[in-house]
Amino acid sequence: MATRKPKKIEPAETLVACENCRYFVPKEGRNECRRNPPTMAVDFQDGGTISMFPLVDSGEWCGAWAAKLNS
Repeated sequence: MATRKPKKIEPAETLVACENCRYFVPKEGRNECRRNPPTMAVDFQDGGTISMFPLVDSGEWCGAWAAKLNS
């Protein structure tokens, strides 16, 4: 009796975009990129400084993009 070859399961193609990156963190009303440490920014309300991660849109991408981990 002939046996069938097991079918190869092809991984789905991942869209290279911030929303599919391991460094992308969605927050309330904004999305942060956690690839690098936070940077200093001017708080225009009181003139002081604050530290924050870069804000990104979910459809953007960059050269440091990395697929999300399977965990």
